Amino acid sequence: MSTIKMACAFLTILRALFVVVRPMCCRKRCRFWRREPPPLYVILQALLVDMSALPHGLKLVLDDYHLVDTDAIHQAVAYLLRHLPTHCQVVLISRVDPPLPQARLRAERALIEVRAMDLRFNLEETSALVSRLQPVADNALVTSLHQQTEGWAIALQLVALAQINGITAGSGFAVASRQIAEYLAAEVFAQQPPSVQQLLLTLAVPERFCAELAAALLAAPEQLYSAEHQIEQLMRASQLVLPLDSEGRWYRFHHLFRDLLLRRLRLTVGEAGIRQLQLRAATWLSDAGHIEEAVRLFLAVGDEDTAAAVIERQIVGAMEQGAHNSSMANWMRLLPDSVVERRLGLTLIAARLASLSLNMTALQSHLTRLAMLLDDDYATCPPLPWPRFTGDRAALAGTMYFWQGDASRAFVQLQRALEQGTAVLPMGQVFLYLGLAYVGEDRYAEGCAQMALAAHQPDASIDRVNDHYHRYTSLCGMHLMAGNLDDLARDARLLSEHVTASGLGAATATYADYCLALVAYERNDLLSATAHFNALIKLKYQVNATTYIAGVIGIALTLVAQGANDEAAHYIAEATTFANETGGAFLRHQALGSALRLALAQGDLAAALQAAAAIAPDIHLGSSLWVETPRLSQARALIAVGDDAALASAELVIAACLSELEMLHHQRLKIATLALRAVLYQGQGRHIDALLTLEQALIQAEPHGFVRSFVDCGPALQPLLHTLAERRVLVAYVQRILKAYYPVDAWPELPGLSPPLPEMLTRREREILALLAERWSNQEIAERLVVTVNTVRKHTSTIYDKLGVSSRREAVTTARGLGLLPSIGYWRVSCYPVQKELLISCDAHLSRHG
Repeated sequence: MSTIKMACAFLTILRALFVVVRPMCCRKRCRFWRREPPPLYVILQALLVDMSALPHGLKLVLDDYHLVDTDAIHQAVAYLLRHLPTHCQVVLISRVDPPLPQARLRAERALIEVRAMDLRFNLEETSALVSRLQPVADNALVTSLHQQTEGWAIALQLVALAQINGITAGSGFAVASRQIAEYLAAEVFAQQPPSVQQLLLTLAVPERFCAELAAALLAAPEQLYSAEHQIEQLMRASQLVLPLDSEGRWYRFHHLFRDLLLRRLRLTVGEAGIRQLQLRAATWLSDAGHIEEAVRLFLAVGDEDTAAAVIERQIVGAMEQGAHNSSMANWMRLLPDSVVERRLGLTLIAARLASLSLNMTALQSHLTRLAMLLDDDYATCPPLPWPRFTGDRAALAGTMYFWQGDASRAFVQLQRALEQGTAVLPMGQVFLYLGLAYVGEDRYAEGCAQMALAAHQPDASIDRVNDHYHRYTSLCGMHLMAGNLDDLARDARLLSEHVTASGLGAATATYADYCLALVAYERNDLLSATAHFNALIKLKYQVNATTYIAGVIGIALTLVAQGANDEAAHYIAEATTFANETGGAFLRHQALGSALRLALAQGDLAAALQAAAAIAPDIHLGSSLWVETPRLSQARALIAVGDDAALASAELVIAACLSELEMLHHQRLKIATLALRAVLYQGQGRHIDALLTLEQALIQAEPHGFVRSFVDCGPALQPLLHTLAERRVLVAYVQRILKAYYPVDAWPELPGLSPPLPEMLTRREREILALLAERWSNQEIAERLVVTVNTVRKHTSTIYDKLGVSSRREAVTTARGLGLLPSIGYWRVSCYPVQKELLISCDAHLSRHG
């Protein structure tokens, strides 16, 4: 039969239906149609006339339209749709997009589309279905069913029916699995041609796929465009192929469908065949830069060495370029400890990551392990993992010695690292701690001369650009440790100008911002301090953990200084959660110290003491460059208690702090510690000692303009300051400090805090927004953050509402415009694994104690 005749037959059948539904409207043309089928155009016009004559309109439902493969029928239907009477409607049900003028119909607002994703049940709809089939259904059952089926209606019904006999959620799903598999096999898989079936089986190996990966799995690069077309058709035809991005590049299978495909693939090619496909996928993903997925597949086939080599190569390459991102730590966590511990390169990388988060315990452990590996391996003269390995190791050893308060040994190791050379990223650490070692050996002036000698010499070469950057960084660290605020501000501005002129990127300017923030905070310029601290927060995913948490805590302390305790609590909660997720005693103590200071400002002594009890020494205090000093905050809490035992404990803490600070000639924190000791002496009734100690601190601080180091000791210091002023001791300087106790009447809105970090989007919402920008699916986000898919959807909906958008792409674009996400060129994902129990404990603690 010709296509025209097939179209005529199709329309004739439609008209016959009209006769059944509305016989009176079609009676005049019945005899004419019986004699001979008229031409196609005549039938179309007749149908339209009949439809126009219907008094109450008509809904024409065309089911399984995807089975129509005749162009003439498609053209006829398109003509009908184009000239459809206004009181008639056509409902067309198809598994694929029909070849009809959809774009024009959309533009004319004559088309309503219900896509496969629209047919997926949300949690509320799942609950309604389960309640109808099983009236007594608890929330746990509903949530479990929804997670297992991902809202797929047919699977939901099959599983829910299996619950009717009182089977538990897990058992009920197992009972229904065979029925679901039978349905998928018969209604989806079996309906595909053999070539598509083969493609489906192959694509089940990775968790997500794209056309390029499909071609690699098939070992047929020439099939790239064919695979792309087939994947797109599969996505349009079924709810079981889910898009992961708006560009239509990445997809994944519904996990129930993927389970079926993997079972069939195992029966078809066996374990050896699956292993070969996993290796192909892992190789392609590794080459394409999808490190985590590649490593998971290499580990799945038991190829631990290749997985380790991929991570090692990626991280070493990034460090050679001076780059750092939070994904590095995530990649390392994928590997078993036994793999890391037997490889020189990975052990050194683990030590490097520990140094970046100031985790001294982990750094020492990894360096000890590294020494054991080298002692074992030198008998066979193993090749080092990369050319500058020895220099990198010396850099880390120097860092560890300085954290332990041994400036002399640190200096030797850091000089060795400088001579042997390191990667770009470790070299910054070498210069920083080498400068600090100069100060620690009481050679501040000599160190400044050495670093400044080359820093101010112009040179456009990339090596010289990096060298200048490192030297400015070192100078800033030395000034900070020596308490020389004027020179610190000058060289921090020069560092910022150098970064801008050299095009090194925003993340490299954060150290300058941090130094300028510290100067502004110390001199009680809280608005300027907030602006610089906020610059660190905006680059959360581009900077290391210590830099980010320093920005968060810095803003929290500026808010506490202004009496904005409720706002400060949001930032401290963020710091606490981030520190617990990232790990390491140093970061946790930083968060605890800031929480303690907030509790004291709120008058909550119990909460302050609870935080104080959890604070312990970490890195040597003489090496600390941070705005918060937890051990001094611990002493503040003990002084606030005021009884003899607490004051005696505070005296021990302060004495230990002063000993460490004097050992490394750390003048900035020594001034703050002397001021706090004066408060302690006053509490002990040692009035003369208090005045002498405070005068000593003021004499050391006055040339540099310290203010907050005194004001942060609290109101107890004010009477001592008044007494010294009456005795004509540094009167103008003391009056300046006393003025800082009384804030101005009204502070303008703080830069970078409208909307503030936790106010506009919560920590969890910002994490989910970051992963949305990386094109992760809801399921992938849920697995990474250890939450349910429904929780992810709720957070996503809230993000859309807060940003005033309706899609992922709009959310990401708007967030970048607001500064909630970095620009595309600098984007890095950071999503740390976290123990739920720890978070719950922290949340409960903060909710009870402010």
